[in-house]
Amino acid sequence: MLRSLEIALYLYFAITISIYDCKSHLIRNRELVKFLALSAALNIFSGHFQGFAIAAALLPIALLVVSIFGNKIGSGDLKLYLVLAIWCCDIQSWFTYFAYSWILGGIYGVLLIFRGKGRLQRIAFAPFIFLGFLPAI
Repeated sequence: MLRSLEIALYLYFAITISIYDCKSHLIRNRELVKFLALSAALNIFSGHFQGFAIAAALLPIALLVVSIFGNKIGSGDLKLYLVLAIWCCDIQSWFTYFAYSWILGGIYGVLLIFRGKGRLQRIAFAPFIFLGFLPAI
């Protein structure tokens, strides 16, 4: 029962956040806060606390990414990465899923270039983040 709830929660937010990101290139804070609160409650109820430590450890890395890449990656994407850390069992798996999301986004970007859409087109990254972190659930 709890496993079904985890999957439903993840998929609900993956779909709603991704659709909004595709339409507006924005990840709303209120959706991230809801996702964070429900994810935290579910993990506390399950007795999984390591994700909170992972998120805390990743916060300085997220701030470093913001300072390096500036506006090349959205702050909503970075916040989403931190929320998804709660779903990970260790920091190594988080980095693996992080890499998956970048690989998927990169493949999509290359496909856009081949289709003649140009390199300067902005893409919604939330779908690739959620797909990359899918193994975490």
